[in-house]
Amino acid sequence: MDLIASARATGLYDPYPGTHIHHELSALQAGLDLLSDGIASLTQIYSAQAMPVERLHDYARLFGLAVPDGTGETQLRAAVSLLMRLPAPRAPDEIERFFEALGAKILLIEQPMRGRVLAEGSLGGFLPDAQTFLPVFASLLPAQTEAVLSLGELDWDSIAQSETDWAMLDQADFTWDWFDLYGHRLF
Repeated sequence: MDLIASARATGLYDPYPGTHIHHELSALQAGLDLLSDGIASLTQIYSAQAMPVERLHDYARLFGLAVPDGTGETQLRAAVSLLMRLPAPRAPDEIERFFEALGAKILLIEQPMRGRVLAEGSLGGFLPDAQTFLPVFASLLPAQTEAVLSLGELDWDSIAQSETDWAMLDQADFTWDWFDLYGHRLF
């Protein structure tokens, strides 16, 4: 866009060379020309569609996501594009859709009397475990609100139906904290 030509087209000014208006519009035009080059380069640097694949992996890790082995470039670009979109989801249904797009199928249950939001469901995709999921989940909640993840209860039937045997569990000497974070991977 040429500011001098635009000013002439309005009919309000006739910025002929040597006038203050001409100098001011020329200076503004030079600034806009420099800025447009910078905007184009920033768009390329920070656009998920133009970003090199290595940077996509770095960006996903910056947000605390785990990039599963075998993730396609298109899927990774879609996930990073979702992370870059602002503002972040805030309503429960928006947060559920956000996590579903990243591979976790959850249902949010607000518990205002306890000051927390419970997420029930299954993890996967870019959020394979509680250690990856919980920080991302907590960042979407209001301050002072606790993020809690429930992947269902571990019961004798689910253990009996799994391929995991007690000897393996005993030999690995798992802690309860480990079970809280990763136990769902066993069954």
